[in-house]
Amino acid sequence: MLRPTWLQSAFCAVLLVFLSAAIAPYTFAIVLFTITQKHLLGGSSSKNYNAKQSARKTILLTGARGTKCLELARAFRIAGHRVIVAEESAWFALNPTQFSRAIAKYRVLPNRSSFPDGYNETLKRICKEEQVDLFIPCSSAESTVQDAEVAAGLDGKMKSFVQPPKQIVRLAEKDEFMKLCAELSMLMPRSRLVSSMEEAIQFLHSDTSTSEHLRYIAIPRGDNPTGPTIDFRASTVKASRAHFAKNDISITPQNPYQLQEYVHGKKFSTYAIVVEGKLKAFVCYEGSGLTCKVAKNGNAVELAEHWTTSFLTRWEDRLALLAKDRDEVGPKLGGHFCFDFIHDEDKGVVHPIKCKPVSVLSVYYLYSDAELPWRELVPL
Repeated sequence: MLRPTWLQSAFCAVLLVFLSAAIAPYTFAIVLFTITQKHLLGGSSSKNYNAKQSARKTILLTGARGTKCLELARAFRIAGHRVIVAEESAWFALNPTQFSRAIAKYRVLPNRSSFPDGYNETLKRICKEEQVDLFIPCSSAESTVQDAEVAAGLDGKMKSFVQPPKQIVRLAEKDEFMKLCAELSMLMPRSRLVSSMEEAIQFLHSDTSTSEHLRYIAIPRGDNPTGPTIDFRASTVKASRAHFAKNDISITPQNPYQLQEYVHGKKFSTYAIVVEGKLKAFVCYEGSGLTCKVAKNGNAVELAEHWTTSFLTRWEDRLALLAKDRDEVGPKLGGHFCFDFIHDEDKGVVHPIKCKPVSVLSVYYLYSDAELPWRELVPL
């Protein structure tokens, strides 16, 4: 797909500004009419906000610049709770969440990448000053690791809805997630993280791979990878080397690649809310961002939910077994679990390819009709 030139991008940006200015009187009139109507008629949202004052809790959400944070804020506010949101200073004035009626207070955080210690200390201070009952990170996976470290050090009276840092790393890093799936004997595509060309060739042309002539995808590792993703068939050693050379693939310890068996089928994603090891809410969707829509393939949805339940059960059993060896009580899994799957319709199975232990925009699908999960998340 061709990318627009700088001149084309600049023209579109300027055109957007002029179009926005041109329709500003109309949008202003619509907003004014809506606000006036709510005040005159007493909008239903105000009634819902005060419906459960006796059980009111204070909830802190990070990642205020994301729409997912706003959706969660609305859900908890409608349930009658006090919602505080926090965002890094670089984004503090650049997101619309601060204007939402669902937000009781908007707090600023130091930039995490520049001042990690200051970010952690400020977050802890906000939890104490606001007397937070429940802390829910809504940031990216990378930020969530740091949020989880803060959550682990919170006062025992404050609860958090996030996995421990080590669990987040196991889920968010693709190679760690695939290793975990293998350890739990979950159905998954053949996969390996390689840090050299020779390691890649050895993996691709092991006895199993050579006999089956599997098709592979080479994916650069990391959230901000350098290098292309390629799709090829590992027929011979010579052919594999030629594929890497043709696509200018350089595999090094600093730039490792994930080699993954190609699975034919349709990709879709899931979002699950897990509390005390139990699946409380589950939704399947296709696409991403503003283009996502609820998946309608009932068979794929059923398979994905079964896979997710099995994964949670097996992992929790494994953690309990490891804890028993240390004379400890195994932890109950909880938090956001988002999986990407490929549905192989011919074989009637789903293959996991990625996990994001964070909230995603698809939380919107649970916002209007899933009051039970929000109610059970709040420590009463």
